[in-house]
Amino acid sequence: MGLHLIKLGGSVITRPGCDNKFYAENMQRIARELLATHEPIILVHGTGHVGKPPAIEHGYADTGIIPASNTALSVSVRRDLQRLNEHVVQTLLDVGHKVLPLDTGRYFNADGSDLTQTGSARTLEQLTASGIIPIFHGDMVQLRDGAFKVVSSDAIMSVLARYLMPDAVYLLTDVDGVYSDLQNGQLIQKFTPVSLDQMQNYDTDDLDVSGGMRAKVQHALAMAAHCQRCVIASGLREGVITRLLTGQDERCTIVDSSDAIV
Repeated sequence: MGLHLIKLGGSVITRPGCDNKFYAENMQRIARELLATHEPIILVHGTGHVGKPPAIEHGYADTGIIPASNTALSVSVRRDLQRLNEHVVQTLLDVGHKVLPLDTGRYFNADGSDLTQTGSARTLEQLTASGIIPIFHGDMVQLRDGAFKVVSSDAIMSVLARYLMPDAVYLLTDVDGVYSDLQNGQLIQKFTPVSLDQMQNYDTDDLDVSGGMRAKVQHALAMAAHCQRCVIASGLREGVITRLLTGQDERCTIVDSSDAIV
């Protein structure tokens, strides 16, 4: 059985106006659709409307760092991120999944570029082989000087793909894929390194602590080098996960790194 890495973007599981900004209805649908596969899964989720507003308000969106002098903010943000993770985990438990939330700071280094221990990949493989879904989320890792550094869900996915060599990587966001013309709905169906010059800039990119869509596709290109199939699709579309996991047609962008130097 082949491993699936699935990222639930923050825009898929959070929404302004919902209790604690948790988009419970959509997460419940996702949890049900995940039952369509019995293959090993690792889930990673973003922070969306929970993590990005304080980053913008308090000015750490550009650097991704909360200085040690602002401990109260670090504690507050981490508490909110943990609450979001708890909602995601509980929703999956409620429909019958066996899940295990894992600490980002224990598994990943401060810049999100590597695992902290050589045995971590093997541990994750053993968990998935036993039918458990490990869950990571975008979080903050403490630096040696006491400051906190944001480790994005995209960075986590990139490291996992590099070590675990999954069969498939699915990146679920609030759009159908990567667009060359968003207004006219012109989707780039196959995204390669040369497509970086064709993609449209998104208005929210400058406000995204994780770098926006351009950073996401750069991470996706890195992931595609280590898996058989890498897909960016809408996590808001009914039945999307069922169709992706069962090999049905889906409006999406396929990411292909074949032109990249790896």
